[in-house]
Amino acid sequence: MATVTTLRDLSISYSTGTALYDKNREVAYIFGTEPRPSNNTAAPTLEGAPILEYNPSTDTSRIVYFSNFPGITRFMRASATDDKRGAGYIIGGFNSNGSILQVDYTTRQVGNISVQNLPGVENGTILDRPATIFVPKLDRIYILGGALTRFNTTTNLVESTTVLDDIYYIDLLRKDETETTTAPTTDTPTTPTTSIPISADCAKKPDGFYPDPDVCKAFFGCLAGKGSDYLCPKELLFDPVKLKCNFPHLVVCNFTYKNKPNGIYADPNSTKCDTFFGCMNGVKNSFKCPNLLVFDRSELRCNYPLFVKWDNSKR
Repeated sequence: MATVTTLRDLSISYSTGTALYDKNREVAYIFGTEPRPSNNTAAPTLEGAPILEYNPSTDTSRIVYFSNFPGITRFMRASATDDKRGAGYIIGGFNSNGSILQVDYTTRQVGNISVQNLPGVENGTILDRPATIFVPKLDRIYILGGALTRFNTTTNLVESTTVLDDIYYIDLLRKDETETTTAPTTDTPTTPTTSIPISADCAKKPDGFYPDPDVCKAFFGCLAGKGSDYLCPKELLFDPVKLKCNFPHLVVCNFTYKNKPNGIYADPNSTKCDTFFGCMNGVKNSFKCPNLLVFDRSELRCNYPLFVKWDNSKR
């Protein structure tokens, strides 16, 4: 039977907070807020307490400084994870405006990473109490549930709390890549695929980009009667009006399933590759892959992301 052993009190009292563990130096960093009398507000101001470094092996602690750390919002619970490459991440617990915090253990600097579609992107809304894990094989941070707390930016009073029952993931960027994810700023397409034959129509089309009639994420380009087929990157869809990859909420896809033969098809509107539908006599039934699986368009079944390559799959 497991038991709990009390060592001693922390040198700083935290009312809320989170912690990261640096495996190389074998020390933990504790981030949080000091306890204050409750005033029934969401207290959106950042009131972080000093950061505490704790060494479990020697049972010693000291106050350390991380540059650019904005602090944790009072009464909000942040979640932390690390990427096994010398950096940790703090998600939620502060008015993020669509960003997460990256903590560099070596330089002791904290940076903001902008994340598109992150829950709590609106000003006055805080992602609270999410569970987070890092999956090394996929190089992703998964966000499991949590809550969105909305407060009045004038009175600081809580207006509503919405419990999240979704699973999200963030693809981490390597240190030599940009630290911000943004929409494409040019019309340059992604690497051509080899399995989308729709570009055969280019012999009769003027030069330019054209939407794929079956998959909202796909499009093809025509040049001098010859075509190349493409897929938009990550969670973007092809915009048939602006003729470039764009965010899903800005795209109107004209895909139709009424004339499809009976069978299983990938969801053309899916940005996470985890949904599909079945057609039976012109009737559509939508499905979602369980757990953390995605739809494999080559085998027409749910599969592990490691074995699925959407850029090379068949419709």
